[in-house]
Amino acid sequence: MDYAVCGYFVRAERAMKISIRANCALPLFLLLGCSCVAVAQSGAPSVAQPNISIPVPAEPTADPLLVGKQALQHEQWSDAQKFFSDYLRDNPENVEARFDLGFAAFGLKQYDESEKVFKTIIANNPKAWVAHSNLSEVYAAQEKWTEFDAERKLLHKAKDTKEAGTDRIGNDVIDVLYVDGERYIVREFYPLEGRSHTRYRFMHFDKQAKVDHWTACESDDVDQISFANMHPDLAAQGKRSFSLDSYSAPVKQPNGQITQSQGLIKFYWEGEPTYETVRADVLGSLQHKVTPMATTTTNGAAPAAQQAPAPQK
Repeated sequence: MDYAVCGYFVRAERAMKISIRANCALPLFLLLGCSCVAVAQSGAPSVAQPNISIPVPAEPTADPLLVGKQALQHEQWSDAQKFFSDYLRDNPENVEARFDLGFAAFGLKQYDESEKVFKTIIANNPKAWVAHSNLSEVYAAQEKWTEFDAERKLLHKAKDTKEAGTDRIGNDVIDVLYVDGERYIVREFYPLEGRSHTRYRFMHFDKQAKVDHWTACESDDVDQISFANMHPDLAAQGKRSFSLDSYSAPVKQPNGQITQSQGLIKFYWEGEPTYETVRADVLGSLQHKVTPMATTTTNGAAPAAQQAPAPQK
């Protein structure tokens, strides 16, 4: 599922895996379609065959939650909420349906209700890491930053200790922003991702569900030279400085060259900022309250990185 459709629904597959582990009574869904055994007829003399029992393929099992999932996929939040609420009245132990009910409430921006749903799942299974991840996203929407930070810290620790179910935690959708009617999906990367060492990426999608521009909080290696000079004690502890940069999607020109624009919004020279701080700065940029410090357009191969200037004292 493309997370451009719904930043929340992208984790439905992992939620299903947790629900199966947490509720052994759930059926295992079979792939649609089955193999058929063809018996060839010929004019050859009949030969006695050994008495071998050929298993008959089981009939495919329909997903009882399919209608609700399709409603989620098409962002029909009210229909999805009603479906899963009705389903849970008869199947209160179905964890997957409860996850999906939380998704629907989030889509309706009923954040208190969504928080309640995921807390219920966690109360029954404290190591339901996807539920913790979803809950942190709810806290971001509510701007409950103390609770948000606590959930992210818990998830990072679980990933560091390789808790079961955390293999994909750390590349999470953690927030959804709305600016002037446009939606931005926010991902956190733990550990830092790529050659720019990205921590957060705020992504906007076009009508074809492709990323057309984004803002990244990243920690380029070249910037750490100035950081180490300014804060040798922090650098010795493995701390890093960060910057906030905007990007356009690469565009192929008629001459075959690739062009891309990049804007430097600000530096965080004192070390890694909290998500709350980065979010506020990104919103300021998207609302045109902050002017980029510098803007460049590259043609062809990206230029070699240049060391950022140290802040003036």
